Parts: sequence; structure tokens; C-alpha cells
Amino acid sequence: MKKHYYKKKNPLAPLVENVAARLTQADSRFRRSAVKWSAALFSIFVIYSFLAGPYGLFRISRLNDRKAELITENQVLLVGIIDADMTRARLEDDPRYIEYVARTRYLLARPGETVIQLQH
Repeated sequence: MKKHYYKKKNPLAPLVENVAARLTQADSRFRRSAVKWSAALFSIFVIYSFLAGPYGLFRISRLNDRKAELITENQVLLVGIIDADMTRARLEDDPRYIEYVARTRYLLARPGETVIQLQH
């Protein structure tokens, strides 16, 4: 048994046919207005894309600002790493630095010494 397939009608078909028919006829006023509207819509799209789209000037500007912030943050972290590495090296090799840290940070004293802490 053969199945019947019904072709669905497009609700915009009469409008499309009307526009196509009007464009092919000699109505130059309609063609000019269609060209003007098309140019205006295209211009709006290009301006939007240039300014606010994913590759727009505003987004590029924000990304450049974020890049500068990340570079600065990276430099600060790098200085912290270098400082920590120098402190570790001094704690491994320099007995005077170890004594300085013990006396200032942990308030340790040698036998016979008295630690006096001044309040500010």
C-alpha cells in the first residue's frame, strides 16, 4: 500500500512570492527601498560586530587590560618565589641568619641571656 505524504505549506510562502514578484517587476521605488533597508541592516550588523561582538574593540580592550593585570600578578608571584628561594638557601647555609630568625621571630635566647620585649 502506498503512503501519502502531504506537503506542508510554508506560512511565509505568500510573502516570499510577493517580494520576489515585486523585485522582478519594474517597481524601482520598491527596489531602492529594499536596497536601502538591506544596506542599513548590513551596516548595523557590521558596526555591532566591530564594536561589541566577540572580536569587537570593547572585548579586545578588556582582554588587553586583563593581560596587563596577569603580567603584573605573575611578576609579583615570581618575586615571591625568588624571595622564598633565597630565604631557604640562607636558612640552609647561614648560621647568623638562623640566629637572627630565632631571636626575632621566636624570641629565643642563649643560656644566661634575658629576653626583654618592648611594647610599641
